Amino acid sequence: LDKLFNAIELKDIDTIYSLVDIEDMAKISAMVRLTGSVSPLHGDNVRYIYDMSTGRFTIVYRLEHSPMRLSELSPGYFDLEDFKDLQIHKIFPLLNKDRKFINLRNEFLQKIINSEKEIFSLIEDNYKKNVQTLSEVNFPTNYHIFGYRSDIKNLKNNLNIIKKYLSYVKIYATIKKNANEGVNLEVLLDSYSPVIML
Repeated sequence: LDKLFNAIELKDIDTIYSLVDIEDMAKISAMVRLTGSVSPLHGDNVRYIYDMSTGRFTIVYRLEHSPMRLSELSPGYFDLEDFKDLQIHKIFPLLNKDRKFINLRNEFLQKIINSEKEIFSLIEDNYKKNVQTLSEVNFPTNYHIFGYRSDIKNLKNNLNIIKKYLSYVKIYATIKKNANEGVNLEVLLDSYSPVIML
C-alpha cells in the first residue's frame, strides 16, 4: 500500500497501473458519475482490498446515502465536478487525466446508459416490494416516498448529463491545396468518446 501511496504522490501513472485493478477503478469512476457521490472515496470511508490472485489493489465503493444531483455543466467540465466540498481520492484526478483510463471509464458509462431501463426497473421493483412494508408501520412514510422520487429524479438528471458528455462530438475539417501534392484533408476531432469515420 505504501508503494501505491508513493506512486500517487509522485503522479507515477505506470506504477499506479501496475498496483491497482484499473478496470475496477474505471467502474468506480463511472459509479461516481452515476451517483454524484464521492463520499465512499473520501477520508476514512476509503477501504482498500488487496487481491492476492492479481497482486493488485482496488477500492470499495459503497453508497451509504441517496444519489446526489450532478451540476449541469458543459461536457468539458465533466471531470471537474465540485462534490459539495468533499475531496475525491487523490488517485482519481490522476487517472482522469489518462486517456486510456478515460476511455475505459467511458465504456462503463455507456454500459450504464445502455442498461438505463433495467436500472430503473430494478429500483421500481425494489420500491414496490417495500411499499407493503411501509404501509404496515405506524410511522409517516411520506419521507420515504419523497426520498424515492428524489432519488429517481437525481439519477435521471445524472444519466442525462452522462449522455450529453458521451455524445459530444465536433469534427473540424480543413482542405489544403498544395501545388505539388494536390489536395489534403486535415481532420481535427473534439470528442470524449471514440469516433469511427467512414
